[in-house]
Order: sequence, then C-alpha cells, then structure tokens
Amino acid sequence: MKKISMYIGAVLIISSCSKSWIDVNDNPNTPSISRSDWQFSGALNTTVSNTTGPDGIGGAWGGYFGFSTSFTGGSQAKTYIFSNSDFNYWDNQYDNLFDYQYVVKNGDAEGYGYLIGPAKIMQAFIFQRLVDMYNNIPYSQFGNINYITPEYDDAKSVYENLIKKIDSAITSIKAATWPASAPADIMFAGDKTKWIKFGNTLKLRILIRQAFVSGRDAYITGEINKIVAEGSGFLSTNALVNPGYAKQPNKLNFFYSTFGYNENDAEVSNHQFYKASAFLVNELKAKNDSFRLQRKIDVKPASIRLDRTVSSDPAYPSPINRDTFANYIGVPLGASSGFLTANSSPVGPVQIVKGEATRPMVLFTAAESYFLQAEAAQRYGLLGSAQSLYEEGVRQSFQLDAGIGTSSSALPQATAIAKANAYLATAQDNVTWTTSTDKLRAIYYQKWLALAFYNNFEAWTEWRRTKYPAVPHSTSSGANPVEPRRFYYPITEYNTNLDNLNKQGAINVYTSRIFWDIP
Repeated sequence: MKKISMYIGAVLIISSCSKSWIDVNDNPNTPSISRSDWQFSGALNTTVSNTTGPDGIGGAWGGYFGFSTSFTGGSQAKTYIFSNSDFNYWDNQYDNLFDYQYVVKNGDAEGYGYLIGPAKIMQAFIFQRLVDMYNNIPYSQFGNINYITPEYDDAKSVYENLIKKIDSAITSIKAATWPASAPADIMFAGDKTKWIKFGNTLKLRILIRQAFVSGRDAYITGEINKIVAEGSGFLSTNALVNPGYAKQPNKLNFFYSTFGYNENDAEVSNHQFYKASAFLVNELKAKNDSFRLQRKIDVKPASIRLDRTVSSDPAYPSPINRDTFANYIGVPLGASSGFLTANSSPVGPVQIVKGEATRPMVLFTAAESYFLQAEAAQRYGLLGSAQSLYEEGVRQSFQLDAGIGTSSSALPQATAIAKANAYLATAQDNVTWTTSTDKLRAIYYQKWLALAFYNNFEAWTEWRRTKYPAVPHSTSSGANPVEPRRFYYPITEYNTNLDNLNKQGAINVYTSRIFWDIP
C-alpha cells in the first residue's frame, strides 16, 4: 500500500497487512480483504522477520558482527556515521503495529476475540523497540483517524503505558474463550498461559531497562510485585515463530535467507559479508567456552566447508577441525584488510546450517527471561535466588545453542546441559557465580553471550544501558570517536510529520540518549 503518511492509510482500516508470504492482501485484481486470524498470523511473522534489519546494525555495534574485507560497503556500521536516510526501522514497525490494530478493533466482531490480548502484547513489544530506537514516539494518538500527524509522547510515559497495555492484554487473555486449536497463533499454538508468561516477561524487560533511572526503584519493584501477585510467572521456554516456513522462494526462515542461503542452497552475499566479530570469538575462546564457540561461530575457510556441524559427529565429517580454536577467525569491526571471506568465520549452526531453511525464528529466548529475573533478584531481592536464576539462564543459552527442534544439526539437550554445568564450574569471573566479583556484571555478560545472533538489537540496547561488556570501538580510520546512542528520526517523518518532529529538538545521535540510557 502506498501511503502519503505512515499513519493515514492505516487508520482508514485497516492496516497495510504484513509484507510477507502469508500476506492475505496478495491479489492485485480483487479488493483487499482481511480477517483477524489471518491478520494476526501475518503480523506475527512480520514482527519476527523485522528483527533481521536492526539485527544487522545491532550486531555490529553490539559486538557480534564484523565484515569481510573481500567487500566494500557497510561504511555506516563501521564508522558510526549515518543520516536520517539510513536505518529507517520506523516505517515498518508502525506498519506492523497497524496490522495488530486490525485485530484489536475487529477480533470480537469476527469471532477471534481471543487474539486481541496477544495482539496488544505484540504492540507493546514493538512500541518498546521503537522507544529503544528513537526515544519519544507517537503513542497516545496512534491509530486515531483524527490525528493523521500524531504528536510524540514522552518516552518514559510510553514505557509506563506499555505496562498498562500488557495488564489489559493479560486480562483479555484470561477472559477470552480460547479454541482447542488456534492455528493463527504461530508462536504458542493457542497456549494462553504462555502468552501471559510472555506478557509478564516483556513487562520485566521494560522495568529492568529503567534500572539506572534515578527515582524509579519504587515503581519498578512495585510493578514486579504485581507480576508476582498475578501468579503465572515468566517464560521458561523459547518463544519461537513458525508460520509454516518452506524451502521455496519468499517462504524461508527470514534470518536464514537474509544471512545464509536461498531456497536453492546458494549462498547469499550477506553470508559472505557478515562475519563473526573478533571480540565475540575471542571472548568465547578466553573463557574456554568451546561448546558455544562451535555452535555460534562457523569454522573457516568458507571455500572448503562441507557442513555446519561439530567434528565429533561422524554423520557430518568436516575437512576443518572444529575442535581447534585457531580455525575460528573473527573480524574486528572496521577492519579494512586481512579478513577475506575465505579465511574468516560467519554465523554458525545456531542460526545458519546450509539446507535448514525452515527452522522456527526466535522472537524471545528463555535465557533472556532468566537473566532478567536474575537481575531483579540481585538488584531488588525479588523473584528468588539470583544465583539459581543466573545459572538457569546459562543452561538455557547452551540448550538453545544446541539446536532447535529435530534438525539434523541439533545436538542432544542432555549434552548441552552437561556442557553448561561443566562451564559454570570452571571458577572463572563472569562465569561461575561464586567466583564472579560483580554479580550484576556476570549477568550482563552472560546475557550478552546468550543473545548473540538471536536478538542482536536487544544486545546493543542492553550494551547502551549497562556499558558492559567492553565492546571495542571500530578500527576504521574514519570512525566517529563516539559510538551512537540512538537512531535519527527517519526522513519519512520529516516529509509527513515535520511540525511534531521539530518539537523533539535537535537530535545528535552521539549525545541524545534514550531516557533510560544514563551516562
């Protein structure tokens, strides 16, 4: 749909629908129609697919990605220098919000009222992402036809209202009559308890994000106690999305097709260009974290790799010894030479295995849920034992890295748990709880490792909040001396909503911080 403004076409109905292969508005010769269940499935697939854009830049600035020096390009990521024409994630996020708004407005009338609560939770998920990208955003006037050029809301007030939105969503989920089968729910398959846990976990993320904001402790602890009182708890399993990915054009797992291979198993250019960072590779090596090194990172050289599995698996022999640390070569961000495609390491089997194009996509990890709880426990004395929650977060990270589902490259969960337990017992700082001198930093560090290649934007966001770990500055000779703290409002806002945008003042992406980003 062509829109003069991101806000105009959507409020006239009906959302633009999800720009994906399950989009219901796909016949240019007939009027567009929609239905809440179709709309919800398409919107959810779009939400998880939309992570791949910010994941590229978040991976670079969050310490996960470097770039092959066989190519030019990527200068904005390497130099931190960009304009309001770069990194426009605003439009597709708001477009996606309108998709969910269709469900909120029409779900009851169309007989899909049980999807209204999940749609509200997903709106909260996207609105938080927008705040974390841009700070103040249109929120209270969102979706109202009377405000085709909506005003911007204060970012902290948006965060507070997202807590209320999720509370409303949970009330709706509990009150709704859910069908025995809910095929439209391509994440939790109609399990309303998991939706409530997801909502609670998202609330915890929103609250913990504000932990460094002066005067917020009482508010944060009060809201966490409300979650405890609600009683459903937090996510203990990974939130995985699969609308029925197929090894066909435009039907692949979107991370796989963006950073890996196409439907014919031909390598896409991003798989050659995006490489594991030297920082991530070296951190895994320094902690002797061989299990996650082998899972998150692929061996080099690309030209003679036959597979993406560990050398100890006889079903998948490799000409490169995956047990040798020297065969994992990360690239420093900003490197201009010396790290060609053929002698540096791309993303490993946690996400990219040649031929495995139909895995679910990861929206939210169980590991992140446990690390959020661990921080709440350590910081505020809530939610149980910080040590137990931290250690379970590490185990969940290893288990997810072992592989999703029954893919040929997946390793046994028992193996992952045993490896995690051995790792936790190595008496290293930021690994073993009792050995770690700063417990919060241990949580930040392990959360950073766990998020790698599942939610790179979230990792960069957490780095901005915690300033940990010490992600190296770009080595590019042209790099700005200070890393960005946010994105510019996009050029589309300048073209369609200039008066309200100007009220936000001059934006300096190096010094204009998101409200929770405390120097």
